[in-house]
Amino acid sequence: MNKDELRTIYKKKRALLTDETIGDCSAGIGDKIVSWLSEHPEIRHLHTFLPARNKKEIDTFSIIRRIATDFPVIRIVVPRMAAREPLLSHYLFTENTGTSLNRWGIPEPTGNDTIPARLIDAVLVPMLVCDRQGHRVGYGGGYYDRFLAECRPDTWKIGICCFEPVDKISDPGWHDIRLDACVTPLGFRNFGN
Repeated sequence: MNKDELRTIYKKKRALLTDETIGDCSAGIGDKIVSWLSEHPEIRHLHTFLPARNKKEIDTFSIIRRIATDFPVIRIVVPRMAAREPLLSHYLFTENTGTSLNRWGIPEPTGNDTIPARLIDAVLVPMLVCDRQGHRVGYGGGYYDRFLAECRPDTWKIGICCFEPVDKISDPGWHDIRLDACVTPLGFRNFGN
């Protein structure tokens, strides 16, 4: 299937998820991320999105809390979307960082401690679904592909999602940045890019 078809299907599937299911998915994904981080002590800056509850995204707030408790040396970085173009800027996120909702209902940090993309060691990437080759379907705005292209080549790009990968996305674009791995409640899959 192509990205547009998958985007339509998985937006509908995600809209049907209950709060309980999202909580269970988030807990399972959090377990796998914590386990992965314990095997990767080199991670010092981890970037994650903040969840848009109106889009039934994974609860990354709960994952952030677990990382802060279990890995106090890791600095959490979160994005803020540019107003007029599909660009992200990146900010340190601590327990004292405030948030406000942007026009799409996505929480964004209100702090001013910017972190350059080159310092980020791993990114938890939002997505609707991915395939077994590491191509992902997002919302179609291109924010994350532009951001991931700014990261170092060795930065881990890890998609997180409630749904298991599909066999193949038929139309990945030349500009699409492949994931290194994805995490679902059922497992951590390394794509070996």
